[in-house]
Amino acid sequence: MNAAVHAELALPIMLRGRVFGVLNLEAQSAAAFTGENRLLLRALADSVAGAIHLLHTANRLMQSQARANRQAEELGRVRENLRRASGKLDRRQGDQSVFGLVSETQFRKRMKAECRAVTRGGRAMTLWFLRLDPGAQNVTPARRNEACNLLANRVSQTLLDPQPCVWRVQDDTIVVLLSGAPGLDPQRRIDESLAQLRQQFTEPPHPLLARCTSLAATCKLSQASDPEAFLASAQAALATVKPGQHLSLDAHHP
Repeated sequence: MNAAVHAELALPIMLRGRVFGVLNLEAQSAAAFTGENRLLLRALADSVAGAIHLLHTANRLMQSQARANRQAEELGRVRENLRRASGKLDRRQGDQSVFGLVSETQFRKRMKAECRAVTRGGRAMTLWFLRLDPGAQNVTPARRNEACNLLANRVSQTLLDPQPCVWRVQDDTIVVLLSGAPGLDPQRRIDESLAQLRQQFTEPPHPLLARCTSLAATCKLSQASDPEAFLASAQAALATVKPGQHLSLDAHHP
């Protein structure tokens, strides 16, 4: 403690109940802090508190502005992604209308309806898978997309179906739903269509379609109660078929 100090004044630096610090003054004279001096020093402490408050407010505003800028940038990226996705969807829907394709939702709805018909009437329903040659070399995604759309279009033409149910299940694979309604033999239609496709794509040979893999899976009565399981089992069977070959899984196949 300093013996020369005979007076001390401590003024809180505070604003709206928040204390930022203390303004501490010492004097050698006991009468140094008169009423007028105290008022001036109190005003000084209040000014310091106001300046600190403004600084904190400015910092918060800068942080809020930075967050707003980051959110605006993120919103801009989201909008751009949505724009690109919308463009892809428009092109995909355009492909569907031009090449006779249906959406996944439409295909699954139709498949479930056909399976219910199988359960009620015991008639057959066949899923026919066609996959591009996976061994083709130096094929761009655009070329593969073009070939898959061409395959869907030619299949619809060869089946002579005014409303074909063809779904592009993967980038290189389509699946055709063939009803087993009276007078319609799915296997005969597949054989005839496959013969025409091979003639079209082997002379001259198409790099992706000349050795197209094919699988026809006929839904058994016992499978009709679970269309999704039937679809999954048919897709798994397709993976076992060698390029250029056709496999038929009829109702008597294990």
